Amino acid sequence: MTDDRTPAARAAEFQSAAPDVPGPAHSTTCPPLTSDDVRRLTLYKWKYSLESSGFSAGEIGHLLFLKWLHAHGTVRG
Repeated sequence: MTDDRTPAARAAEFQSAAPDVPGPAHSTTCPPLTSDDVRRLTLYKWKYSLESSGFSAGEIGHLLFLKWLHAHGTVRG
């Protein structure tokens, strides 16, 4: 079956069928991430990245612990 509509007609139908996407006003009503949220998301990102690289759960735990030690100034180098 062919579509005999003009490109403009197809675009107009696509826009009317698209769900409402929140604009800039929505982003101002969302509270910003707290430092704890950022920390948890960062740890999750690191863990997921290490898992996808083939590290075992034990290795990931050790690496995240070393990262924590380094962040607190216990390990230098």
